[in-house]
Amino acid sequence: MAPGTPDGRGFWDRVFRGLADAEERFRERLAEAPPPSQQLVIGFLGAEGRPLRVLEIGCGTGTLALRLAREGHRVTAVDISEEAVGFARRLAAGLAAVTFEVAGADRLPYADASFEAVVAAKVLDHLDRAGLERAAAEIRRVLAPGGAFLATFDPPLQEVPGAYCEPEDGTRVYAEGEYEGMVWRPVSDDELRRLFAWGEQLELETTADGERRLGGRRPGG
Repeated sequence: MAPGTPDGRGFWDRVFRGLADAEERFRERLAEAPPPSQQLVIGFLGAEGRPLRVLEIGCGTGTLALRLAREGHRVTAVDISEEAVGFARRLAAGLAAVTFEVAGADRLPYADASFEAVVAAKVLDHLDRAGLERAAAEIRRVLAPGGAFLATFDPPLQEVPGAYCEPEDGTRVYAEGEYEGMVWRPVSDDELRRLFAWGEQLELETTADGERRLGGRRPGG
């Protein structure tokens, strides 16, 4: 994030702190069919035809990471929120194929080419412009040559209720109400294509509800 721009950590800590008594409910959900957003990721990685070393950025409650582990992948999942990571670790209940760590998308604490796939569901648009530029570079760096990536983004014209301040780069920092402290920035298709132009087989599609899905590969392999 640019100097002076909040990273939203306090907002997400508050959200996941509010789920402290909901672990059993989320365990029950894991026994159900995954929601469509998670089915998309499971199918995307399943098309590779083999177990992968996967990094999930912005893991939240950890349910996607746990489902990917059940598919045979070895998953490392990160979130900027310590509360989210704590919740996910408790939910994992010792499942060896998943590691949960506190880290941001723009500063990933992993060596070059550590992962064969990277997924980020509706998290990269919670960065300011500088943070998103670094995150795109970090995804390339930690991907092995030939590795696949998939990121989803909110509609660029989405309206979130509540007053916000807006620095020059268009980042919205919400100042009151339910979303107080949340950081969000509408990201255009052109910006996504520019930041991920390094990717091969790059595909950007928009669903009927305006969600964007961006997938591709790191060159090589």
